[in-house]
Amino acid sequence: MKQNLDLGQHFMIDESLLARIVAVATLTSKDIVVEIGSGKGALTKHLYRAKPQKIICIEQDERFILPIPVQHLFGNALELITQLSFNKVVANIPYHLAEPLLIKLLLLQPEKMVLVVGKTFATKLTKNTILGLIFREAYDVQILETISSKAFFPPPKVQSALLVATLQPSALLPFLMPFYTHQGQKVKNYILSVTQGLWTKREAKKQLIVLGELQEKKLYALNTKDFLKLYHFIKTMV
Repeated sequence: MKQNLDLGQHFMIDESLLARIVAVATLTSKDIVVEIGSGKGALTKHLYRAKPQKIICIEQDERFILPIPVQHLFGNALELITQLSFNKVVANIPYHLAEPLLIKLLLLQPEKMVLVVGKTFATKLTKNTILGLIFREAYDVQILETISSKAFFPPPKVQSALLVATLQPSALLPFLMPFYTHQGQKVKNYILSVTQGLWTKREAKKQLIVLGELQEKKLYALNTKDFLKLYHFIKTMV
């Protein structure tokens, strides 16, 4: 069956890598695990051998019906993922979906994610980018290894990375999460919203003075420099 590269279909063929991915996930009989982009089922077979309570496979290409007793969901992962209940994600994510999908997962907060992503994107999560800063508040993030393109068929043009993210407590997270759900708000309205019960409206407005013109910007328009200023402002609140 020919791969559809428009859907990012680069299938993992390295059995040793597949086994390492599942080992890192530490699946138990209580886990409900989601695999995004299950394709031909190479990773799914290893997940099934680990005997979790349930495996949910999300796949956009309806040609791939796996002969494994899992729950198949065909369609857009960005839409389907929000309708599910699960506690772990193990997946070789289509690279063009990596950032929007991770934002969706960040809002859902599964307890553990073991993901194969592009190495450049994985590195981005370890730096002071907007997604990197927020993601690392919610998760302990580790890049376990760089993966050669030879581990896939057809081989992608870029290197990949095996990333594990484990949910962690964060006092800052409740103030940061609305950043992704209130993108149309101005910074000042965002701060007024997240500080309800922490500051009075008058106190919040007084504090906002230090942000200067930044408080009039919409969240979606912030660049990394803007967000760093906002991030450090929020840290002073907690």
